[in-house]
Amino acid sequence: DITVSSGSLTVSGAIDNNGTLNIGNGTVYADGAFDGTSGTIDMTDANANLAVSSTVTSFGTLDAAEGTVTFDGSTQNVLVDTYNNLSISSAGVKTALGNLAVNGNLITGSTNGSRLDMGTNQLNVAGDLTVGAQNGLDLTDASALLTFNGTVDQTITHPGNATVAGGATVSEGFESATSWTITDTPSQWDFEQSGVPVT
Repeated sequence: DITVSSGSLTVSGAIDNNGTLNIGNGTVYADGAFDGTSGTIDMTDANANLAVSSTVTSFGTLDAAEGTVTFDGSTQNVLVDTYNNLSISSAGVKTALGNLAVNGNLITGSTNGSRLDMGTNQLNVAGDLTVGAQNGLDLTDASALLTFNGTVDQTITHPGNATVAGGATVSEGFESATSWTITDTPSQWDFEQSGVPVT
C-alpha cells in the first residue's frame, strides 16, 4: 500500500499495483505502464488526481466517488470503467475501449488535437461536460450515444465550429433538471422533447 496525502508523486517506470493506492489532496503521475488488476485506487479528496500517460492495463477497483483520472499521454486507450471525474488532456487521440460512465465532470483539453474518440460506444455523464478544443469529443459514429444522467443541473461548454458528422445521438431526460445552460458558438446542439424544440 502507498499513500500520497498531498503534493505529488511521479513514477517514471511501470506501476504494478497489487495493494491500495491512496490519493488525498495530491497527484500521482504514472508516466510508465500502469497495471492495477489486483489492486484498489482510493481517492480520499475531491482534488485527488491520478494522471496516466502510458499504457493502462487495469485500474483494479477504482474509487468513483472522489478525485479525477487524467489521461495525458499522446495516444491512449481509455479503459471501460466508472469514473468520478474524467479528464482528457494533451494533444492526441484517446480512444474509448467501451462504454464510459462519469459520475462527475468530463473535461477534454483545450490543446488543439486533444480528443476523446467514443467510437461506437456509450458515454454517460452525470456532471458538467467541458470540451476544450474543436472536435475534442468525437461522437461521429452512428452508434455513439451521449447521455446526460445527472440529478442536478448540468452545463455543456464547447468552443463551437466543430466538424459534425451525422448519426450521433444525444439524449437527456429534461424532466429531471430545472434549467440547462448550453454554451456553443455557434450553437449546433438542438434538443427536442415530445416533438417540441427546446431553446
